[in-house]
This record gives sequence, C-alpha cells and structure tokens, in this order.
Amino acid sequence: MTLTATARAQPAALWRSLTERREQWWPGMRFDAEPGAALREEWTEDGQVRIATGVVLESSPGVRLAFAWQQPEWEAPLRVVFSLAPAPDGTVVRLHETGFAALGVGARLLGEHLEGWRFHLANLAAHAEDDERGHAPERWNEGVSAVHLDRIRP
Repeated sequence: MTLTATARAQPAALWRSLTERREQWWPGMRFDAEPGAALREEWTEDGQVRIATGVVLESSPGVRLAFAWQQPEWEAPLRVVFSLAPAPDGTVVRLHETGFAALGVGARLLGEHLEGWRFHLANLAAHAEDDERGHAPERWNEGVSAVHLDRIRP
C-alpha cells in the first residue's frame, strides 16, 4: 500500500511533526527517530486497549523514516516507510507499508490500515503546515478538513 500527501510546509517542518512533535497529532505513538529505537503504539478500540510494538529501521532527517511494527496477533511484522521530498508547493509525503501478504488477515488489515493512514497523514500534513506558520491548534486527533484529505491519493 502506498499513499501520497502534499503538505504546504517544508520538509524540516514535516520531519519535526513526524518525529519530535508527533504526540500533538498522534498521541498514542511513541518512538525516538534513531535506528534500533523501540516503537510502541497504544490505542483503545471497541473498549479494549490495543498495542503494536516495533523498531525504527532507518532515520534520515528530513528525508526518510522506516520502522517495522507488529501486533501480537499478527503472524509477521509490517514495514512502514515515510519518504519526504521537496515540491514546488511544499513537501510530498509518501507512505509505503508492506508485509500484508505474509498475514492471514492481510486483505482486511490492509483496508483498516488504508483508512488509518489516510487519517494520520492528513493530521501530519495539517500539523506541519500549522507548526511552520507558528499556530498551535488544539484540534489534533479529531480528523481534519476535507481539503487535506483530498490531497491524499492511494
């Protein structure tokens, strides 16, 4: 699965939002942007606490971040790569997640992750845009406007 979003912010602002200020728009995800660092996401779904854990695989500031993560019920980990590239109107963020074929529930999980990544990419782009302009909105993790979602393409 690959999703692409364009944010009206420079790569440095996107990187800062993704790695240093992530708790403002994705409060359940924790990791340091260093290869080998542990990763942990915790959220509540249907009244139950869910956890995914993993490890940061690559970190090239302002350019690329990769990690592997897995929930206990998955047969194998998934690999996620964020790639950032300057664009005339800001930064293109490309998210690529692989490994679904190795999972018995791959097709169902792929659909869930597609929906989740659209939400998170929209929040990442909106946060970076606002952060670059010096705004500190309190709307994070509530979803963002359709304007941001329209700029995300599978």
